[in-house]
Amino acid sequence: MKDAIEQFIKNLGQVGPFAAILLAMGAVAREREHGTTAFVLSKPASRVAFLCAKFVALIVTLAVGVFAAGVAAYTYTTILFDPPPVAGFIAGCLLLLLGIAVFVALTLLASTAIGSTLPAAGIGLGAYILMAIISAVPRLGQFTPLGLGDPVQALALGNAPPHLWTSLIASLVWIAGALAVSWLSFRHQEFGS
Repeated sequence: MKDAIEQFIKNLGQVGPFAAILLAMGAVAREREHGTTAFVLSKPASRVAFLCAKFVALIVTLAVGVFAAGVAAYTYTTILFDPPPVAGFIAGCLLLLLGIAVFVALTLLASTAIGSTLPAAGIGLGAYILMAIISAVPRLGQFTPLGLGDPVQALALGNAPPHLWTSLIASLVWIAGALAVSWLSFRHQEFGS
């Protein structure tokens, strides 16, 4: 059972951030290139509402994928081995989604600040590589979204999670920081009609 859960966490921990980067890279940049940002902002929609809507839509989309992957992984693990604790497995999936949300926020920041799709993807990928390097350093990894892997595995196996609160709070800080900088960048941008 432990190997199946480890493989699930590893696969979702790698595929999830890449899916987040691919989805978020054009969230703002593509609309700016097509001129739809000016149209949306000419309506009674604030810039913060615009960015929040983008972020929430991306998270909901990715949550559906995490849910589907979680159900499939739980099902095959239960069929092949003893069933993992349901509550711990669900909590682990939510933490995986939180880790993926960090890469959504960072790539959305790049899409907002740079305004071009491919550079935004490059920055998102660079953030992933940097986080992977940092997560390999003992004691520093828990401050990255990739550091959520150990707590996720412990929860899914029904054990006490190591550095859960540190990794959880660090991921929330990454998200809040990236969204705040996105908003600061976006509020000073001009859009033609």
